[in-house]
Amino acid sequence: MLSRVALTGTIETEAAKADALVWWEIALFKGKNRFAVGGVMSLNFLGKKSFHPSAPQNVAKLWKAEEKKRLEAEKKNELAREHAMEESRRHARSLMAARRGEVNKEPPASMDFMYQKPPGLAEASQRKKVERPADKEAERFPLLKDAPRAGVHELVNEVQHQPFGVKLNNVQCRACGQWGHSVGDRECPKRNELTAGEVDARARLDPQYVLGDMEEAAALQAGSGEPGLSELDPELLATLSEKQQRQLLKIILFGVST
Repeated sequence: MLSRVALTGTIETEAAKADALVWWEIALFKGKNRFAVGGVMSLNFLGKKSFHPSAPQNVAKLWKAEEKKRLEAEKKNELAREHAMEESRRHARSLMAARRGEVNKEPPASMDFMYQKPPGLAEASQRKKVERPADKEAERFPLLKDAPRAGVHELVNEVQHQPFGVKLNNVQCRACGQWGHSVGDRECPKRNELTAGEVDARARLDPQYVLGDMEEAAALQAGSGEPGLSELDPELLATLSEKQQRQLLKIILFGVST
């Protein structure tokens, strides 16, 4: 019984192998296998790999590199042409100066750029000379006026000074406009003063201010003939609190209950 089962399994395995071999041969010769062309393994799929020279992305990179090299060569040629033209003009000017008996002190065209100042440099230098940080500090802090300096670097650089142990903060207060402290600091003379905007905000949020507006509206309503608080029962109003009276006035004036 055991030998028959083993023989049966061996036969089925060999049959499966034979079927697989036949299927592969049919696929190979009929061209159904995508890797086989004419019965020979094809390597065309390697053309799409990133390392292959004929890959589209590699071809694009090669074209960009060639274009960049061509543009750089054109730029170098253009610069060389401009340099030659400038050198010829310089030589012509030197000949004209020699004919007039003058000495030509013009530098060669190749080094001409070193003697040209950047645009705006003269104005910036003059502005720095006029407005030095030391002058600004003396204007902001009267304590530093005519004060001795440790070196030239303190004249042209911003330094955090602390004369006689007094720390001078390089900030400006928005309330009083003085230098050395910020808004709300203890040394600010307008620390406890309210600005116009703060006064208006407090007035708008003041309950008495709101109640006064409501009373004025009630007076106008009474003058127009519409019912107001004065027409209500005084005994009823006496039993209500101030908050309840306010709510009742809102209901009468605006028809809104809060």
